Amino acid sequence: MNTSPLTLLRDFDDRLSPMVVKELRHGLRTRMFTSVLTVIQLCMILIVGSGVLGVDMEVIGNLFWGFALAALLVALPLRGFGTLSGEFGSGTMDMLTLTSIPSLRIVFGKWSALFSQSLLLAVSLLPYMVGRYHFGGVEIFQEGIALLVTVLASGLATAAFVAFSSQRSVILRLFLGVGLLFSLIPVTAFVFVMINESGGDRALSEFLALRMWEQVGIVGGLLLVSCYGVYTLLALGASRIAPISENHSTGKRLIHLAVLGLLAAVGTALCFHSDDGAFFFVYVPSIVLTFVVGVDVLTEDMPRFPSVVQGLVRWGKPGRLLYPGWASGVWFYSLLGALNLGMLTLYVVQRSGSDLEESFLWVACMLLSAVLPVCLRINKTNRFANWWVVNMGLGVAGVLLSIVVNISDAKTGSFLGCITPVTGLFVMTNHYQFKDEILVATALVGIGWLVAALALVSRENKVYALLETEAKELDDGSKSS
Repeated sequence: MNTSPLTLLRDFDDRLSPMVVKELRHGLRTRMFTSVLTVIQLCMILIVGSGVLGVDMEVIGNLFWGFALAALLVALPLRGFGTLSGEFGSGTMDMLTLTSIPSLRIVFGKWSALFSQSLLLAVSLLPYMVGRYHFGGVEIFQEGIALLVTVLASGLATAAFVAFSSQRSVILRLFLGVGLLFSLIPVTAFVFVMINESGGDRALSEFLALRMWEQVGIVGGLLLVSCYGVYTLLALGASRIAPISENHSTGKRLIHLAVLGLLAAVGTALCFHSDDGAFFFVYVPSIVLTFVVGVDVLTEDMPRFPSVVQGLVRWGKPGRLLYPGWASGVWFYSLLGALNLGMLTLYVVQRSGSDLEESFLWVACMLLSAVLPVCLRINKTNRFANWWVVNMGLGVAGVLLSIVVNISDAKTGSFLGCITPVTGLFVMTNHYQFKDEILVATALVGIGWLVAALALVSRENKVYALLETEAKELDDGSKSS
């Protein structure tokens, strides 16, 4: 008879990060999660069970996905709204940093715990999907694709809320949260297209008509862009809570160069593809991700300690692209912007170049709008908050200028919007009479703002030069000892 003691059962494996375990254990016990999970299960039982009563399957499907999207894209990601700011408010962030846990690991742990709860809810929906399939009128494969896209979007939304929670201003986080929820509308539209019988069948047939390498490229690219988007957002949040002695810029900028360089290479190859739209499956994500990276690198604080550049001094001037701080971020963002504009130029030239000027200038103005807050400082202490305040203020100014021009006879007043890329784009989309002229003028003024930003960078080069000198002295001292 075996009398050996039973193996001790653990709720979580010891190999998991303690940060993930702490946050997941706490998250699963909160009233918010248990309430959402309970309400969703009750609603799904009533919705799917109504099929027995003869309710139309299209109505059941719309209700099913309406509740699922509300939970996965709104309710659960919103729990990240105050994750990091709550640590600051309760005074526990300093305790976390004293444990020597890197800031990126702290942010990743909080995101992992929240996203794991979304995954748990998504898995709990599978039996109801099978039940709806039993009643008929449901294509389970299309529903699975819709659920996968929803889960990926939930992961991105959760990462964005966690990253934004690094800001202590509730008003700023509210504005960013509302904007994020509006950005999820295309995901909602895609889901309802997929579950629609005619739309889903057409999308699926077009996908299956592609060659195998194209199908693999679309699926792999979707997963790659989603994972990279999550990393970019989490790295943004981590750099805002990290001690000033930590260097988060070098590693993440190398990853940005690798991924966006890969997208640029794939986009360049797709310029020669027979399908005109194939290029934009790569180019649109590349533009969006470049813009998000720009928000991050252009709002970094300048470094104060030579240790953050110590390993990069031997690389010389090119190594400054990887230095922490907004000054090197201007050059880094300019490099990424040049990659995107180069791709677009090649594509339009390959397609006869009919819309080269307008397409090129549109993208250039959008990219240049990210540089403007470097020159305009309203918030002197928080560059990230300053970036959003400046651009949101200019957006409001652009809308007001468009309204004034529309209700007055002074149509040439729309040229006042050319003073910044943001106001210029707003005015141009509302006044087509001078669209081309406004677009050219806006791009030229935007280049002027970039030159002004580079002039400010030249002043900050003294900071980098001083840090490099001190870093070399540290290296020499370590060698001599």
